[in-house]
Amino acid sequence: MEISRCEVLRLAIFLAFYGIVANTPYWFASVFFHFMPLGMFSLQYLTAGALSLVLPTSLSVVLLVFLVAEDVVFGICRTYYLPVWECFSSLAVVESFSLRRIVAILASALLLAGLACGVALLRIDALRLQRRGIALAGLLLLAAVGAALDVERHYHMTGNWPSLVESHESIPALNLRQKLSPRMVRLPVSGVYSLLREDLQQRQLVERSGLHVTAMASATAIGLDAATELSATLRPNFVLVLVESWGQAKNPALRSALTSWYLAPEIKAHYTVTQGTVPFRGPTVAGEARELCGSSFGFHLLKASAAELTQCVPAQLRAEGYHTFAVHGMSGNLFDRSRWYPRAAFEHTWFRQQLQEAGLHDCIGALIGTCDNEVAHWLQGQLHTDDGHPLFAYWLTLNSHLPMMVPASLADGADCTLVAGLRANSPLCSWYQLESRVHASVVQLALSHPARPTVIVVVGDHAPPFDGAAERSQFLQTEVPFVILVPRSTERVQIPELTASQVLPQTHGSRRTDAQRKSLSN
Repeated sequence: MEISRCEVLRLAIFLAFYGIVANTPYWFASVFFHFMPLGMFSLQYLTAGALSLVLPTSLSVVLLVFLVAEDVVFGICRTYYLPVWECFSSLAVVESFSLRRIVAILASALLLAGLACGVALLRIDALRLQRRGIALAGLLLLAAVGAALDVERHYHMTGNWPSLVESHESIPALNLRQKLSPRMVRLPVSGVYSLLREDLQQRQLVERSGLHVTAMASATAIGLDAATELSATLRPNFVLVLVESWGQAKNPALRSALTSWYLAPEIKAHYTVTQGTVPFRGPTVAGEARELCGSSFGFHLLKASAAELTQCVPAQLRAEGYHTFAVHGMSGNLFDRSRWYPRAAFEHTWFRQQLQEAGLHDCIGALIGTCDNEVAHWLQGQLHTDDGHPLFAYWLTLNSHLPMMVPASLADGADCTLVAGLRANSPLCSWYQLESRVHASVVQLALSHPARPTVIVVVGDHAPPFDGAAERSQFLQTEVPFVILVPRSTERVQIPELTASQVLPQTHGSRRTDAQRKSLSN
């Protein structure tokens, strides 16, 4: 039986719709939210096309909309180290998106609505009756060609055949640049299954054995040991700074350029400076669980009761007479921090709204929130008073959240050309400038005349989740750096303020692990 031109055109439109057009919402979202490269075309849409040949039109619409939503959620989870269920709980962050990204979300929703209409307009009922076999063969051919190209690419790069179900934790075992190199097809259901399986295993582990069954090394624990040894009579303030996306760079020059702020003579004259690394797993909330509780229970932190959190640092220090407070330049609704921070024994919490009322300004980036350098200055004021009780201050920074604006919106950003291997006006340069401003602010905090000696711990939460293979592969995927400042005496520090011109970034350095960390004091 001959195929008419009309039938050929209908078949071509059908194959193009499920093979190409259905991917447009994901492509659009990936551009504006900087997904890591997970594949150009989704095999699931081809499956949806095959099922549409036998399903009612209404079910075909529901199926495609579901698969597109799953695809986008997986892109977010895979890129930003998030468990699947937490992607949905993170929707509160939308209120702090820039107008550009809100428009992108609306545009993606309109594209999805257009896809739903497209399914209804395809006249698939005609294909079912006449050329269903040819349509199905065309879908299988597209899937086979894309998969074959990726299998050949994977085998050529690694010498091994790829696994159909691959855990994101296998990334460190492979060359990351190979792992993130462009590919033709993606299979989100496989990745979502892996993420859900790992999340379920972690939840079961917590339920069976309690919060602290999987203890993690933390920079906070090292800093607390140092604070205990500092003075038997005057307990010092303790400041914990968890720095967004401060990962352990493989480039020694880049690593050293950031920590060189702490090598200034004024700092070394009054503080013992210790550097090292601690392991990380997961996104920022997992970093909070590691540093505040010394545990790898991750997102269970959001649901843990006050009784479960009694062994965490805020509760322990509060029991010892410390005043405790937490500050973060985003809405307290994000990851439910306005609820679990008090359960973790923080007496006072400061989020974007409270900081705005205190006169602090917003900075524009991936998320709109309070400027980190202004939070540091505000924090200085909190440390200037002493009512007889030491303070435990926890500051979660914000502005270095990815994706980065290129160039970074900083009037006085650090000069990237002074760091070997760092190119100006690149995502990595923007990351360096934003991180450098945080470290400069911490140094100013350390030299700001606190009312009593203050131990300061500065540590990264996770590696920066760059979407590009070249940038992402420049950071360790298992460790983050830390710097600890311990006063040399229990006397109040009286030092002139340090300016940026007095501390020029160093361009050489060496990697130090937690086991090999060493003092940088004279």
